[in-house]
Amino acid sequence: NERGVIEGEALQVVQITGGSLAFQNFKQLSGKFQLWWSGAKDRDRLVLRFQVPRAGQYALGAVCARNGDFGRVAWKVGTLERKLDFHADELSWGQFQLGDCHLAAGPQDIIVTARGSSGQNGIACHLGLDALSLREK
Repeated sequence: NERGVIEGEALQVVQITGGSLAFQNFKQLSGKFQLWWSGAKDRDRLVLRFQVPRAGQYALGAVCARNGDFGRVAWKVGTLERKLDFHADELSWGQFQLGDCHLAAGPQDIIVTARGSSGQNGIACHLGLDALSLREK
């Protein structure tokens, strides 16, 4: 697989405080699957773990699903915090830049926190994570 890319389905699930977790098959995705967190309520958390090969400054990105009933989440990795809105008119996947941060070598956690709805009926906190990208700077 592409260097610095971690498939969503390969991430270790450390904690889930609400909603449910599954793996969905979509032939157009990089590893043919995405990690699917659905039904989360405001402030529910999903903690995922990945391995950092060596300490350094990294640019983090993620390929995530967007759709009409998707809401917002907050990501935290190390010192990096970012709010993302996955609401879109129709199902699609897009590259989201999470930002740059210094990461220690070894296990690192991604803390994804549900941030309620976008204020429209039927919007929930869903996360469709195809892949995480980790590029050393």
